[in-house]
Amino acid sequence: MARPFAPAIATALTCIAAIVAFVVFTSEVFEADALSIDAAGRAWAATLRSPAADVLFRTVTSLAGTRVAMTVTFVGAAVAWSRGAPRAAIPMALAAVLAPIIGRTIKPMFGRLRPGYLDDGGRSYSFPSGHTTIATSVALTLAYVLVRERIAPRLAPTLAVLFVIAVAASRVYLAEHWATDTVGGVTLGIAIAAACATVYEIARLRSRRHSRAPS
Repeated sequence: MARPFAPAIATALTCIAAIVAFVVFTSEVFEADALSIDAAGRAWAATLRSPAADVLFRTVTSLAGTRVAMTVTFVGAAVAWSRGAPRAAIPMALAAVLAPIIGRTIKPMFGRLRPGYLDDGGRSYSFPSGHTTIATSVALTLAYVLVRERIAPRLAPTLAVLFVIAVAASRVYLAEHWATDTVGGVTLGIAIAAACATVYEIARLRSRRHSRAPS
């Protein structure tokens, strides 16, 4: 009996688990228990630094901006709509809208400055990483929904994860964020993506019920 609801339950539980992970990790960061991660991130960036890496990581990080995310989401939603899956458009749009709003809302609560930045009244608060949050939320949501609709190949989630890792690495390499900022962004992005996936699964269930209802 519960089988039709299993995907919605699984995504909802994933959302809750990601929120818990974000809260726990945040407490570790601000109790200075995870600062070794930041030191390791800075050391990694220093060993890799080169003109070619500069160009590569600037390009990667530009792909996770709000405008690009909105554009990619619009294209994904349009493709889903054209394939007869309008229910996929709403969760995709939610992922692209919620990630920047939530990120910008909670950053002042932590008030953590970016590496090497002076206090500038909040314009440079760094935790969690906004680019990483957006990349995780949008990439995972699009991959999940498009695979469920059989529009994207099963390899899509793997590519989405690799993209998220690349964006997180770019933010650390460019010294725009501490490594722990990006970990926070990933966990927050997973929570948002899982919430959007839950919205999709509920819409999927409703559309199935509607299609089976007697006319």
